[in-house]
Amino acid sequence: SNGRFGGHFVTGHVDGTGQILTKNAKENAIYITISVPPAFSHLLLMKGSVAIDGISLTVFGAADQTVTVSIIPHTAKETVLGFKDVGDTVNIEFDMLAKYLYSFMNKGKETAAESSGVSENFLKQTGFI
Repeated sequence: SNGRFGGHFVTGHVDGTGQILTKNAKENAIYITISVPPAFSHLLLMKGSVAIDGISLTVFGAADQTVTVSIIPHTAKETVLGFKDVGDTVNIEFDMLAKYLYSFMNKGKETAAESSGVSENFLKQTGFI
């Protein structure tokens, strides 16, 4: 082994569910667009990773509240995702590194504002907004 890590970081813990919106075969791939819970859409990055029904996949497209993945015929034949169709529900696990980075970058922001006594309500009461 060369010690190189070649996969995505997934844990098997479902973050939410989505619904298959489109499923289109193009050449040697099947493009699947899935709705994403709004609370998690910020964790999707082009060429990042996402697990759909336990299958770790690369993000092929990311929009406001959707993710598009591409699977090959072998994946379609060997996994449950290949047998699902438009309207079906899928389990989604978002990239663990994206979750950790987002958490790290936002940790303490709410606490700092709250501890200073500055809130949206306070700013309205004092005429700032």
